[in-house]
Amino acid sequence: MTNWIWQDYILVIGNFLLSIALIPSLISPDKPHWHTSLLTTVVCMAFCLVYAALELDLALISGIIVTTMWLALFLQAIFKRPNGTE
Repeated sequence: MTNWIWQDYILVIGNFLLSIALIPSLISPDKPHWHTSLLTTVVCMAFCLVYAALELDLALISGIIVTTMWLALFLQAIFKRPNGTE
């Protein structure tokens, strides 16, 4: 069931802005510490579960995008070579 309420739109806008803010970190050679990325990924996954439980479809989709971006940062951080190249 689609349940598009104003809270859904607010969460989508926030997740969209977070996605834009993460782009420089994704393309930069400098990455957040892997602990930060892992914890943020797990918390974002929990948020997605809440969005799904509340049937906030748009927030869920945008939350999955943000979660995937944080997961990518986590993977980049743990596979980063010591000399700074990837």
